[in-house]
Amino acid sequence: MLKKSLMLVMLLASPMSFADIWTPTNADSNFFALSSLFGGNTDTFAIFDDTDTTLSTPVVQFGNTATVGFTALTSGNGWTVDTGSQSGTLQGSSNFRIGWSSGSTWFTEVGAQLLAPNSYAMAFVDNANMRMLLAFDIKPSAMDASVPAAVPLPASIWLMASALATLLYSGRRGMA
Repeated sequence: MLKKSLMLVMLLASPMSFADIWTPTNADSNFFALSSLFGGNTDTFAIFDDTDTTLSTPVVQFGNTATVGFTALTSGNGWTVDTGSQSGTLQGSSNFRIGWSSGSTWFTEVGAQLLAPNSYAMAFVDNANMRMLLAFDIKPSAMDASVPAAVPLPASIWLMASALATLLYSGRRGMA
C-alpha cells in the first residue's frame, strides 16, 4: 500500500502541462496514436492554424501515424504543412494547434506530458473516450500565454520521497 502511495505522489508531482499552441523544432514532426496499439482504432487527428481557436478548418489531417513536414514559404508569409498525402498552409507563422476528431467534432488536447526534450504525450478527451497522441520534434509555442513558466520541484518533495523510500526499505528489513 505504501509503495502504491509513493508511486502516486511521484506521478502527481510530475510536470503535466497544457500548451494549446505548438511549433515544430525542425523540418518535420512525427505523431503516433497509442490507440492503434490497443485495438486497432483508426483515429483522425489534424493540424489547425494557431488562430483557429474553434478548430473549424483543418490545415491537414492524418491517421494514427504521420510525419508532418514544415517548410517556410518563400514569401515569408506562412508555412507549408505536408503529410505526404495532404498539404496546406499555416498563415503567418509555424505555430499550430492539434485536434482529434470524435464523430463530427474536433477536440483540442486537455494536457500534455513532457516525455523527453521536444517529445510529448498529448491527451484528448470527449464525453466518453480518451485518446493519447505521442508527438516528437515539437514544443510549446513562445506565443502561447497559457504555458506556465517551468518551476522546479521544491527540495522538500525530494526529501520526503527519500524518507519514504528509507521507511519502505527499513520496514522490509525488519520483516526478514
